[in-house]
Parts: sequence; C-alpha cells; structure tokens
Amino acid sequence: MNGLSVSPFIAELPKVELHVHIEGTLIPALRWKLAHRNNITLPYATFEDLKASYAVALNHRPEINHQPGIPTFLEAYFAGCEVLRTEADFYDLAMAYLRRCAEMNVRYTEPFFDIQAHTRRGVPGPAVLNGYLRAQHDALEQFGVNSRWIMCFLRDEPVDQGLAAYREARPWAAGAVEGAY
Repeated sequence: MNGLSVSPFIAELPKVELHVHIEGTLIPALRWKLAHRNNITLPYATFEDLKASYAVALNHRPEINHQPGIPTFLEAYFAGCEVLRTEADFYDLAMAYLRRCAEMNVRYTEPFFDIQAHTRRGVPGPAVLNGYLRAQHDALEQFGVNSRWIMCFLRDEPVDQGLAAYREARPWAAGAVEGAY
C-alpha cells in the first residue's frame, strides 16, 4: 500500500471506488516488465530511476507548483501509456489494479479508460477493450471484485475522433448503458 496504517475496522469494511483512471494505476514494476516484454526502451537506466520518476507534480499545469525535472501528473500518465501495446498488457494492468482492489476490500469499482490515448499510438482498439474486459470477467471470478468500465474521451482530440472512438468501442458496451463496459 502507501505506508499508512489503516485500522482493522476500516480495512475490513467493504468499499467502492468510483473514480480511477486505469492507466494512472500503472505501478513502476509493471511498467518495467511491460517495457521489457515489448522491447521498449525507457528513458531510465535502472528500475530505481524509474521508481524515482513517479514523484510527480500533481497539478497538470507546469506553471503551478511545478519543480523543474519533475513531470506533471499528465506527463507521467501519458509516458506510462507508452508501454501498453497488446491485449495482454491491458489485461495485466487491469488485473494488477483489480487485485489491489481486492486487497483493500473494494467490492465494486468504475475505472475510466482512454481508448484514444492508445489508438492514436497505433494500438488497435480491440486490444484495449478485450484486455480490460477479460480482466473484468476474471477479477469478478477470482477476486470477487465487480467492475463497470467508463470510456473517456481526450479533450485535446477533435470531436470527430471522439465519435470514431465511440463507434469503434460501441460493440463492447454492456447492455443498454451508454459508455459503460
């Protein structure tokens, strides 16, 4: 966890998590593993250097509370996305997150995912969706963690690209709930 002690009472309470961007849950160990699996050279000489890079400025605007050499949250977020290339990568990311949910007694979660952050890098949409939704199924079966996924759109992309992403993802949507997977 994060080094904070949690009372047994709080630890045992069932929980829900209603706002998490799945790509933002990529921990250094998994990022390192995926980079090696996909033959991606990271800008870090060692795993320790990669871990140190996770000290980010939480504000996404560099001019506010930004320290030179420390990435903003969004810079770190999109840099982490670079190692996500295959269905297996998206599955591993989601399973790692959902496993941590189970460890914290989170019974239900609604992760957000940004398909455009991946398709604009040449990753096929089905690789993203199949990986996440296979993890959704497996985590419910293995950990008892239920999830419904919420598709996001990148605000720096044109509306027509958002519509194209929506149309591509629509066949994976869960029932009549628009935007939920």
